Amino acid sequence: MEKAIERATTYLVEELKLAPGMRVLDLGCGVGGLGLLLAERHGVRVDGVTLNAKHCEIARGLAAERGLSELLEFHHADFTTMALEPESYQHVFHHESFCYVADAPAYFRKIVPALAPGGSWRVLEGVHRGSDDGEVALARHQACQVGWRMAPLMTIPDIEQAATDAGLEWRETDDVSQSIMPTAHLFVEMAAALRRGEVPPGALPTDPAELQIKMAHVGAGEAFSQGLIAGQFGYARLTAVKPG
Repeated sequence: MEKAIERATTYLVEELKLAPGMRVLDLGCGVGGLGLLLAERHGVRVDGVTLNAKHCEIARGLAAERGLSELLEFHHADFTTMALEPESYQHVFHHESFCYVADAPAYFRKIVPALAPGGSWRVLEGVHRGSDDGEVALARHQACQVGWRMAPLMTIPDIEQAATDAGLEWRETDDVSQSIMPTAHLFVEMAAALRRGEVPPGALPTDPAELQIKMAHVGAGEAFSQGLIAGQFGYARLTAVKPG
């Protein structure tokens, strides 16, 4: 799993100019994987933001263990409402966290002023193909929203429209759905095995509340994977740039 995450984060930032002293913003940073990679490889300063207090604590601990605390700062906050310094970031990243944006126009009105002129906004994210026709498709989308506590997935044209309306220039749409298709099939098989009780010892939490959350996450992952296979959802790297 760590190797897969490293591949994804490397792909997320590839071809971008990163250099010591640059400041980047990692929104929905989780336990800090992207920030740790950027600080170690490129010497950039990273502000990570997560709504999960436990993840924030873990990220700070990992930064301290690796001697990177001077480059990494993790904030326990809601990135859709927190204050951001004007023109303070060369890059803004989302790795599977843009899906938590419920109001894209308002989000971009907040993010664009925080980007320095010439700075980039880049995400690696699940996207919607444009239709939830039929009960099965609608149920898949709803399962994703409930299990991952996210907003409805947006289409790429809608994301592009919101970004350009806020002043960004659209630069790239790289649909990589086919590259993760084997993982989607594997996840569907794993979820089915889980429901059959074919679970390695210690794979699931014993606390009932934690188990309920875990199973909701599994259900969301299964639903997204099924939707990806069916062509309802996609997976893409999206890039926009602030003029200047």
